[in-house]
Amino acid sequence: MLRYYLDSNIFRKINPRHPKYNKDLHLLLDRLKGNVLFVFSEAHLDDLQGSKTEFLDKDLNLIGHYTGDNYFYHDPIKNKTSCSLATPFEAFYRRDYKAINEFLDKPHLSDSILGLFSKSENSPVRKLIESILNMPIKFFSGKIDSENASSSESLKKLFPGYSPDMSLSDFYKEILPFGASLLKDENKVSELRKTIEGHVNRDDYSYEKWSMDFNERFRQTTYGKSFLEIIDSMLLESQKTDFKLRFSYAYTLLEMLSVTKERVGKKTKKNNVNSLRTDASHAYFGSLCDYLVSDDKGLQIKAQILYESFGIHTKILASKDLVSLSTILINQEETLDTFSRSLEYDLNKAILISQRFDSSMNAVVSIYRTGHSYFNLFNRLKRIESNPARYVLYFERHASANFIMFREIELIVEKLLKVLGVDDGNLGSFKFEENLSSNEPIRSWTSSNLKFELTVSGKRDGVLTNLHFSQLRPQK
Repeated sequence: MLRYYLDSNIFRKINPRHPKYNKDLHLLLDRLKGNVLFVFSEAHLDDLQGSKTEFLDKDLNLIGHYTGDNYFYHDPIKNKTSCSLATPFEAFYRRDYKAINEFLDKPHLSDSILGLFSKSENSPVRKLIESILNMPIKFFSGKIDSENASSSESLKKLFPGYSPDMSLSDFYKEILPFGASLLKDENKVSELRKTIEGHVNRDDYSYEKWSMDFNERFRQTTYGKSFLEIIDSMLLESQKTDFKLRFSYAYTLLEMLSVTKERVGKKTKKNNVNSLRTDASHAYFGSLCDYLVSDDKGLQIKAQILYESFGIHTKILASKDLVSLSTILINQEETLDTFSRSLEYDLNKAILISQRFDSSMNAVVSIYRTGHSYFNLFNRLKRIESNPARYVLYFERHASANFIMFREIELIVEKLLKVLGVDDGNLGSFKFEENLSSNEPIRSWTSSNLKFELTVSGKRDGVLTNLHFSQLRPQK
């Protein structure tokens, strides 16, 4: 079923006490609830961390009323994005914002790191840590400095005081306080942008002037690389597989390098890096869904640029666009009649995407794009040539989003029960304690001359659901 990601401002607009309360939007979300999945992320929690106590729990509960426990979060250690069964209230109070804010307020880490191990100056562990902190920064960033001198010069422009010969300890003391000020001080960010614009002319690559050609236009500047190559060069080898980090870097640098400029009226909008980072997270987690709903023009533009750059097909809607689609969205739910007619149409006229011979099945396998998303989920049809022919309805999203959520399994079972009736085993609704096995269907239905089976199959670290169906009797 369709996944909806609403940014924090959209949730504010369905709060009756908010000055920009939107009744039509509120009514639409109430009608969609239960038929689609609303998802929240750690970015929503970050937006609320400074809220007053008397409003915080109310806001968390409002978000949770729609999202339930569909929580997207990213583990930076494992470089992995996951969906956890946690409500906004539970997820918020698990996050240690006190520790995060203390680090941002006091980024002089070297003394703190030493103190963690021993107060004795003669401690072997302390000596080892001291030797690491006294190493020149080029030991850690040598690839950047040795392979591309212009990258080193760019670092000097971006971070006053940077030198490849400075120690790691000096880097912490000199550069991180500057970086910390960028996180919270909008004026510092504006000054940095002006410094960067003093070295390059944004007219040579701005999105307003060059549209998606901006990426290649970067090669003709002093950077000497495309925009996406600049992003990749910032990633360490161990970070190459962390798509969220790559996405966040790209989102932030769209603004910092003035590829785009957010405006308030005729003036350039001032952002600190922390707000850009949170908006980047909203855009990233939104990319794992079918719809990203936001009224933030800057977020819309940057998300659209990156979605197009990375081959992501998430639709970006403003709240007024969502409301204008009310009738279509509400009437998307399947009935037995619409399911049968749509299936008959796709079996004869669906668009062929690919065809190949599968030796493991000893059959020709054809993949089709369906005319619509069945049960707001399945958008691909596979035909396996046999007697009788076998078919599989499944969904396909871009690589990072191509996984099934537990609540999606729960909801698709409910929708199939509603359309196809009682399942063969009379098991009814999906229960989370059930063992998901690729060898056994979750549910099966026998209807007329057709047999339907809802199954799961493994894909990377997640699972996919598939609706198999075939005729009970072969064609003569």
